[in-house]
Amino acid sequence: MSADPSGELRVMSLDGSAVRREPAAAHALVSRHQPDIVAVTGAPRYLRWRSKRAKIARQLGLVVVTADRVGGMFVASTLRVDVEATSFR
Repeated sequence: MSADPSGELRVMSLDGSAVRREPAAAHALVSRHQPDIVAVTGAPRYLRWRSKRAKIARQLGLVVVTADRVGGMFVASTLRVDVEATSFR
């Protein structure tokens, strides 16, 4: 994965509950730091979890790249990153 010509990849981690409480502040934080990949912990796990995660990613100006990941974490990315494969252990 390479997001810019220098090969540097910027990664950020956010708490999903904080994003749900204050989406504008979370979007401002992501906009200020411009990460290529954001790991969101504490993500929705029950009842329509895929659409809830997609909503969180949209609020951050990103897209979900781990749509089938069941559990309390998902990864969102900008469209600048080419995702070749995902796996969790």
